Amino acid sequence: MHLDHEKMYPTQSAVNLHNISRIHVADSQFCLDDNVGDSLLGKELQPNPCHVAGLITSGDQNDDNTLRNVAVQGFRYGFVCSEHVIADFLYIHNCEEGITFHDSSHLTVINHITAQHNRRIVTTTTTELFGTAKGPCAVEIGSINFESGRGLKPAVDALEYGVYDPENRLRGYAKWFQPWGEQQFPVCGAANFHVTHFGD
Repeated sequence: MHLDHEKMYPTQSAVNLHNISRIHVADSQFCLDDNVGDSLLGKELQPNPCHVAGLITSGDQNDDNTLRNVAVQGFRYGFVCSEHVIADFLYIHNCEEGITFHDSSHLTVINHITAQHNRRIVTTTTTELFGTAKGPCAVEIGSINFESGRGLKPAVDALEYGVYDPENRLRGYAKWFQPWGEQQFPVCGAANFHVTHFGD
């Protein structure tokens, strides 16, 4: 997607499959057409007032959503997901909200996420985003390997929360690993979501 050098944020989503009941996405990336911290421009990605996403998966009443080796970079929302999602590897970079769940009454299972320089990595919607309803989110995440991006550009994507679920809608678990740095994975809400550190 195009990055406007005056705005320094995208104004359009890459792929919206909300109204398609069965999807299979493999070996794909949904990114901006320019670097988001370009030293030649002397600019960096800015907070995005637009509700734009890299990939929006099927909405409610779907029955087959599989993702394999899929990457997003530079959007306000990286992935926006509902139920029945089975993913083996997701890569999320420079997003304000890495992977956002609106409703997952049927279980969603993600094997591994690599998340680098995202403001919030796993979130739940706080509004009816993209016309979706809010509901319980049954989610299992095997592992999250991340870099916080703190002290680096773009500043908008420095880690604030590893899990942001203020309404406590997530059900399930996630395990996180940070190879270096402050060894912090801040959580907001998520009273019903079991978050542990790799090796503990």
